[in-house]
Amino acid sequence: MIEIAHSLARSDHPPIQQLQTVADRLETPALARLYAYVLRNDSVTVADIVANLGIPQGTAYGYV
Repeated sequence: MIEIAHSLARSDHPPIQQLQTVADRLETPALARLYAYVLRNDSVTVADIVANLGIPQGTAYGYV
């Protein structure tokens, strides 16, 4: 089981790279939904994402 850490919200990257991350999420609604889901829930797995968000498994693994 792969567990996605809540550390997605924290970053040691420079602000410009953080801005690119935000832009990527705005341009990719499925990625934005996944990110919000992970931040709202504890111990999220790829299987949870696939089942609850309807994101294909390959896409979910690509995002995480």
